[in-house]
Amino acid sequence: MTLEQTETQAELDRLQHPLVEALNTAGVRVSSVWDLIDAPSETYLCAIPLLAGHLALPYPAHIREGIARALAIRASRTIWKQLLQAYLEEEDRFAMGVKWALHLALYAAFDYSVMNDVIGLAIDRRHGVNRTLFVVALSRLRDPRAHATVQALADDPDLASVVAVALGSKRPCRQKNAGSGPA
Repeated sequence: MTLEQTETQAELDRLQHPLVEALNTAGVRVSSVWDLIDAPSETYLCAIPLLAGHLALPYPAHIREGIARALAIRASRTIWKQLLQAYLEEEDRFAMGVKWALHLALYAAFDYSVMNDVIGLAIDRRHGVNRTLFVVALSRLRDPRAHATVQALADDPDLASVVAVALGSKRPCRQKNAGSGPA
């Protein structure tokens, strides 16, 4: 590591100290929020609300990305509204940044109850490539609205390849009729 990299890392460590201290106080032993990325989610479930609170604070992008990636677990469904708000407020359109990490967290927390939110996010081109996994989530549902949304995104330049894969592996959904079996 160069001197400049060492100084940058030391500055990031200093800036994330309040978060690390709060996690340690909550019983989640880490030296960086990034330590949670590969940790079993069961070891930090109690810290989900704490992480959500810190996500709203003005940390540098690298730290916010680490928080969002740590929240990319199914149990984050309990903080859906905070994740959604953070995603909508984040202006980063690049893949592999903070918005991408928030998109990962929303995908991990996705269930049928938030399908309408995800449809709205998927069709909103302002979010660029940071919608890719929303297409994947919608393509896994057996819901005509979800399927219609995925089909409508076939011409979206940011999503065309993932839509092609999603549609290539799915049968068309049929509308459920009263008295008929599953679609």
